[in-house]
Amino acid sequence: MNEHHFQVLLTFCGGLVTGAVGLFTGWLATRWQRQSDEKRRIAFNMADFKGFLGRWAGIIETRPTPEVERICTEYMEHLCGYCWKYKRDFTDAAEVERRSQAICDAINVKIRNYSEIKQKIKLLNDFL
Repeated sequence: MNEHHFQVLLTFCGGLVTGAVGLFTGWLATRWQRQSDEKRRIAFNMADFKGFLGRWAGIIETRPTPEVERICTEYMEHLCGYCWKYKRDFTDAAEVERRSQAICDAINVKIRNYSEIKQKIKLLNDFL
């Protein structure tokens, strides 16, 4: 093998190594970015859900009873939507569903105890 062939082979191998390192570095950066984006998305979703629960608890505390009755029924539908929308983001989806169902059960009784409903909303919010 003459010197010219050796230089071509060396250049080719150097290019392969550089390309492989670049490819691996790009893959690693993309993977890190996806994980970071996923964490931000989950944090945003949880903040959105917790904000919804906080608004609901605040309404129970501050509004007159007839308005609270209407809003509880309306918000109960939204609660189901939030649970389905963010189900994959919960670490314990079954527990969130159980606690959400407890809120719905408290709303569906004939005589509603709004302090109990507010307490169950706060328990779910604290759990998240």
